[in-house]
Amino acid sequence: MTLAYDVSLACRVLVATVFAVSSITKVRNRSAWRSFSSWLAGLPVPALSAAGAPAILTAAEAAVVVLVVSPGLAQAGLALDTARFGLAAATALCLALLAGLSLAVRRGAREPCHCFGASSEPLGFQHIIRNALLVLVAAAGSVCAAVGGNAASGAQAGLTVIGGFCAALLLVFWVDISALVIPPVGQVIPPAGAQPGGARIRHQG
Repeated sequence: MTLAYDVSLACRVLVATVFAVSSITKVRNRSAWRSFSSWLAGLPVPALSAAGAPAILTAAEAAVVVLVVSPGLAQAGLALDTARFGLAAATALCLALLAGLSLAVRRGAREPCHCFGASSEPLGFQHIIRNALLVLVAAAGSVCAAVGGNAASGAQAGLTVIGGFCAALLLVFWVDISALVIPPVGQVIPPAGAQPGGARIRHQG
């Protein structure tokens, strides 16, 4: 089944790109690492605010990248499908992060997310949606990798890789894109025909 292979390949590219960007932006310099660690420690979720959570999370993201881009390894005559294992690990990690971020938002955490570096957008529903999409992508890739299939031709594989990479960029910049169509908290879009300056700001509690 070529379709299963194509889907798993696209998911591998997407997962690897998203997790690579996420881990690199956290460790690119000391300031970025301190900002991420401080943000994570401030979340009202014990599992995420634990002392070693930043290092564990970043190491897990980097490990997923290595697994999904590596070919299968063979040890003692037993083939290990690292890509399939990496997608399964990505699914579990994204589920854990989805649960943690959902709980943090529910408990009132609004500090801008530092998952992909510094941000000005408060933690909110758009971050939950992004993580939910990552769960679906990683799970779909894991299932298709288990099904297996014949590798596509060079041209088709190239298009699949490009598609996965473009989709990954959409998820990386998901919050910025959603901010263009979703008004910030406390802002109301003026009705059609309203006079400039006539729109009122409603403060939401």
